Amino acid sequence: MYTVLERMLDPTPAADAAAAVFEALFRSAARFDPMASFPARLWGLVAREASRPPAAGLLTIPAARLKESAAAQVAIQRAAVAALPPGDRAAFLLARVAKQPLPVVAEALGTSEGEVRRRLVRAFESLAASLQPLLNPRDDLDRTPASEVPDAGRDEAGP
Repeated sequence: MYTVLERMLDPTPAADAAAAVFEALFRSAARFDPMASFPARLWGLVAREASRPPAAGLLTIPAARLKESAAAQVAIQRAAVAALPPGDRAAFLLARVAKQPLPVVAEALGTSEGEVRRRLVRAFESLAASLQPLLNPRDDLDRTPASEVPDAGRDEAGP
């Protein structure tokens, strides 16, 4: 559970969020239906904590710094996950980080498996765009626009 929360928060706030989940479990223990799914209840509370708005906006780190610093890479990953819309973030954290099966994720989020799949697709697309500096770490200055790259199969004199 802490690992899920730590994917979007720094260690101290992640520990505080995990403690809040345990406190909510403790406070609601007398009302818990033994026939209900405990994993769905637990992950539902984790999803609620994960759905809280992020404390900071989207983080930008220069490409040179990303190449040098593992801490900078972790920071941009956390910021990208925290910037996801709450429903997409909760689905991503429960399905991919906590490795919960889709039926448990759907029950924890109070939605259908199809909606969980849609949220996961949106989360993956958003993360791919946000984490592009990590996926393709070349400096912007090193990139040549495609229109300026000579065609290897074309003769310089013309067609």
